Amino acid sequence: MNNPMLGATLYIPVTRKNLEQTLRENTIGLKSVVVCLEDSVLDNEVEQAKQTFANFVANHRKPDDC
Repeated sequence: MNNPMLGATLYIPVTRKNLEQTLRENTIGLKSVVVCLEDSVLDNEVEQAKQTFANFVANHRKPDDC
């Protein structure tokens, strides 16, 4: 089995203002990212966080994804 080197995982809050830009530009060579939907989201940000993540996923799906 061929295992790619993942390196350190970056946890990034879904509420980060430049989330999409950070992931798209990837100027630091990210290979593993977790978009955090729990600990980094304040109670009053939950609905917006869910919508932000849903939009992000919808905009980055491949046509053949289910």
